[in-house]
Order: sequence, then structure tokens, then C-alpha cells
Amino acid sequence: MAVGARRGSHLHMSRISGGNVNEYELMTVFHPRLNVEDTATAVADLEAQITANGGELLSTDDWGRRRLAYPIDGVLDGTYVLMTMKLPPTAGANLERWMQLSETTL
Repeated sequence: MAVGARRGSHLHMSRISGGNVNEYELMTVFHPRLNVEDTATAVADLEAQITANGGELLSTDDWGRRRLAYPIDGVLDGTYVLMTMKLPPTAGANLERWMQLSETTL
């Protein structure tokens, strides 16, 4: 759930809105109780949070429902979504806090 710089590649620096940003990948697992429409809404909410924190969404890749490697709060599966974004380094903590408070993400 944490936002992290891309592994295995150099940190990509660019400028958005007059500040430096890094390129990140974010794998999010959404709760299995969400139906397709609710999952789409939760993904859109997360995308809105990325842009609200000064980020630019580069791609969103829905991996679909998959089994978790181990249970999280008694949940055995979830919907995986991979996002690639450019985000100011200081915005990662805000995004992570929002995801921890969200009831749609595991």
C-alpha cells in the first residue's frame, strides 16, 4: 500500500507546477466486498487524491480479483490495481494516510 519509487530503475525527475516530482508505482488491493461499479468508484477516488496532492497519473492497470498471499483482516482475496504516477516527494505521506483511512483498500 505504501507509495515507493520504482525499483530497478533510476529515479525519474521532472517538473510539474514548478516543483520536482518523482515517478512512482502504486499497487493497491481493494476490498472484495466492492462490486465492479464500487471498485471503479474507489479507483477514481484514489486517482482524484493523486491529482489533489499535485500528482499526474500516467497509467492505471486493473489486474482483477486475485487471491492474497496471506489473509489481511480475515480477507483472502481482493481486486489489484497498479497505478503509475508522477508525484512530489512530500505528497506520498498524504496519499498513504488517505489510503489507510479509506475503507475500500486493504
